[in-house]
Amino acid sequence: MSAARQSSGKISQASEQIEGATLQLSASSKQGLSSAAAVSFISLSLQEQRTASEQVACNVERVAQSVEENAAAQSGIVRTTQELKAMSDGLGVILQRFSF
Repeated sequence: MSAARQSSGKISQASEQIEGATLQLSASSKQGLSSAAAVSFISLSLQEQRTASEQVACNVERVAQSVEENAAAQSGIVRTTQELKAMSDGLGVILQRFSF
């Protein structure tokens, strides 16, 4: 009977070791899944950041184009104002000839 008890004790001990190893493997597996989820989250965040950066760059380009267009328009307004002033001065000279 003693041999049977020893075998039973060894089987119990082996069973406990197997259960402990299973728990450790399960914990490792969960950590692996958690790490994979974290990497996936970081990857998604980087992709969103890249998309946002591209949108910002596009908007900055649009603003720069608008500034250039406004500068060209202002230049045209200044030129037109100068032309109108010259025309006004010319009309003033002509009107002085017809003074009574």
